Amino acid sequence: MRRAPTRISAAGMLDALQRLSEFSALRVGYLDLTYVPPGRLRALARYAAVSKAQAIERMPGERQIATLLAFARVYESVARDDAVDLLQQLVGTKLLRAEHTGERERLRTLDDLDASALRLRETCLIVLDRSYTDSELRAAIFRRISREQLEKDVATIGALSREDHGNYYEHLGNHYGQVRRFLPRLLREIHFEGNRAGQSVLEALEFLKRLEDSSQVAIQDAPREVLSRGWRQLVEQPDGSLDRKVLYLLCSGAPARWLAQARYIPDAQ
Repeated sequence: MRRAPTRISAAGMLDALQRLSEFSALRVGYLDLTYVPPGRLRALARYAAVSKAQAIERMPGERQIATLLAFARVYESVARDDAVDLLQQLVGTKLLRAEHTGERERLRTLDDLDASALRLRETCLIVLDRSYTDSELRAAIFRRISREQLEKDVATIGALSREDHGNYYEHLGNHYGQVRRFLPRLLREIHFEGNRAGQSVLEALEFLKRLEDSSQVAIQDAPREVLSRGWRQLVEQPDGSLDRKVLYLLCSGAPARWLAQARYIPDAQ
């Protein structure tokens, strides 16, 4: 319980949440220790964190209890911080991998994109050539490049061009299974609160919690205020429905990406 998990993985997150659960099960977070100077409490906790079990065992009874109580009280917050820090690292790793995957795929398509763009450039040069009258343009273009080829080039550029070159969120769907392993427990173990700027994040997290707890909650009822323009294009389908996997991943990354707006506190039950 003194050592924080360091594996940046779904298994590491489960270990971090299990550690937090063990501290929470001691239920010392609800004891009134306001009469104990905070510095003294932290000093006792640090001593317990670095001492051998045999040294604590040899302490007088009251000092032993005080030392262990201080350790449990202080390190419950430490364990919560460690879990959220690990979540930040994990989400950051997933985003980085998605970016690398997207960049590799984009590199593989550049030849087709360049070829189509060059043919459309040639078409534009004909359009801009003042020697052709308006009535001659279409025939002049199709003499140089066939209609079928131009249609293919337009479709290729439409499919391969990106408005946001740094946004490869669509590849996050590959990590849905890993996030699904730890997110339900994260929502049970950590309760988030925030200011007005973080309300859309909190609503998304609360929705995910209800989605996990009840089969009556429909994905179509998910709050959409949390969706930025880049996410909205992926989450909202042409027919108006929502992509469950992408929305799930967006909401799961919310605590890591908006910790500046939303703070977390122990769930007082």
